[in-house]
Amino acid sequence: MDVIKTEIDGVVIIEPKIFGDARGYFFESFSQREFEEKVRKINFVQDNESMSSYGVMRGLHFQRPPFTQSKLVRCVKGTVLDVAVDIRKGSPTYGQHVAVELTEDNHRQFFVPRGFAHGFAVLSETAIFQYKCDNFYAPQADGGISIKDESFGIDWKIPTDKALLSEKKKQRDADKESLRFDSIAEAQSKSDALGKTVSEMKKAYDNAQSALSDSDKKIAGYNASITELSKQLSSDCVLDKEAETKKKVELSKKRTSDDDAAKVLHARIESNTKVLANIQVKVSDLDMLEKRYTWLKALSNTANGNISGKEKVMLETYIQMTYFDRIIARANTRFMIMSGGQYELKRRKEAENNRSQSGLDLDVIDHYNGTERSVKTLSGGESFKASLSLALGLSDEIQASAGGVKLDTMFVDEGFGSLDEESLDQAMKALSGLADGNRLVGIISHVVDLKNRIDKQIVVEKEKSGGSKANIVT
Repeated sequence: MDVIKTEIDGVVIIEPKIFGDARGYFFESFSQREFEEKVRKINFVQDNESMSSYGVMRGLHFQRPPFTQSKLVRCVKGTVLDVAVDIRKGSPTYGQHVAVELTEDNHRQFFVPRGFAHGFAVLSETAIFQYKCDNFYAPQADGGISIKDESFGIDWKIPTDKALLSEKKKQRDADKESLRFDSIAEAQSKSDALGKTVSEMKKAYDNAQSALSDSDKKIAGYNASITELSKQLSSDCVLDKEAETKKKVELSKKRTSDDDAAKVLHARIESNTKVLANIQVKVSDLDMLEKRYTWLKALSNTANGNISGKEKVMLETYIQMTYFDRIIARANTRFMIMSGGQYELKRRKEAENNRSQSGLDLDVIDHYNGTERSVKTLSGGESFKASLSLALGLSDEIQASAGGVKLDTMFVDEGFGSLDEESLDQAMKALSGLADGNRLVGIISHVVDLKNRIDKQIVVEKEKSGGSKANIVT
């Protein structure tokens, strides 16, 4: 036989080797030895068979621990869509499913491990379905999920108006519908409240049982006293009949009172037992909601970068990282020129620790000595060149990706005073290149050397009167 793995670990499709000739065909439908070699060790204890007509939908069934079942299923006549849903709490594939068509022609078998809900829909006029189980049927542990539950995204290939469900399944769907909540948080809150009520009911039940036991002991003691007193009255001994009669009356009243108390306790116990059974049913139905909450919580932690022991990268930060890398690539074109080929910017991919968000910090590569360090270690002039390069890179990326947006004007305010003569030449060369590309580049500075390098100027001078004047120099 050939074993085909699916998207969920442990769930497999088995294709037998068919030997056919003019007389018909033969194949080995099951071999304990080969199954344990290629799939897993197992001990099947029960075989089942069902016949269904088109549109019949059976499932999704499962048995609660310790009565969980593994199943090996196949369709010996007709066609069915067979589905397995992962309901194992904490499983990385929790809530996911595998669907496969089983037909009398493909002879495929489908193995469903323990911890899965199983069901199928009949796609042919009739279908005969067989399955092996590695545990006996336990009706007290029987559980089910609505086959119409759309949260699993299962395409049953059966129109809704053609679907045939058992009366038990219809009632279960109706009961589950009545347990719907607006949010998982609400369901969890209700589950916690019901759990508390169950605990209180169990405590009250235990107290009532204890009180009943005490009452029975007292009644037994009173009966023993009455018996003993009766023996004394019937003897030849001289007794104080008046006192004994009074005592007997008191004991009789006490017995009546205790009997009444016992009846009240029995009634309370019976009522509490019914309430407890109802609560247990509702808690069981809420278990699936708790499992779904766990899955959604894991998804939320992943999107928000809150997984313990992993890089703290939010979805928003991840998108920013993508654009940041493109800006850095464009910025490095100019930073390498301004630094004489010494420096190159690089995004730091690791956070300082597992509690910090990561992805948007900058390091600088020093090509002169082959080291890599934080941009915080750059000098004032080097930091200005890095900042200018990032600003120009951002400008280039906006024009490249914004679909027609063009940045025609740029102003650089101060920062040139920290540059040496060589760095100043490199910065002016980069800015001049922008100006040659039909952009207006404005520089605001008090650096005299810079003033001598610019042809067109607006010189602002402070006057003694307190005001200022601007002169245009061309």
